[in-house]
Amino acid sequence: MRFAFSRAMSLTWMCSPAGSSKVLATTSAVGPATVRTMSVPVAGVLLVFTMLVVPAVVAFLFSRDIKKMVLISWGTGALASLLGLYISYIGNFPTGPLIVCMYGLVLVGAGVLRKLGVGNKAVAP
Repeated sequence: MRFAFSRAMSLTWMCSPAGSSKVLATTSAVGPATVRTMSVPVAGVLLVFTMLVVPAVVAFLFSRDIKKMVLISWGTGALASLLGLYISYIGNFPTGPLIVCMYGLVLVGAGVLRKLGVGNKAVAP
């Protein structure tokens, strides 16, 4: 299903007239939205939306520069996911709920660090 959808969108892009940004905007918006929607039944609502929201919140706590926000959110997302996977593997715990808990711990830790004054001084919480 995902392959057929992405193939149809790429054909739409190739057949569009040169300079058509409307097709690019549609492809850029519909593709990720479809992947998110299709992953909810597999992984669960809480896990999917935690993985979407928490890294962005943590990045917004520390910066307003988009490049720094991307790097911070990638790093916090990878840290929380890998920590959850590792502890789940070692302790034989359910993976999904543990990853959500690790995201919560990362968010609380980021909030504490921000209250202690770590981060960009120009960003007011």
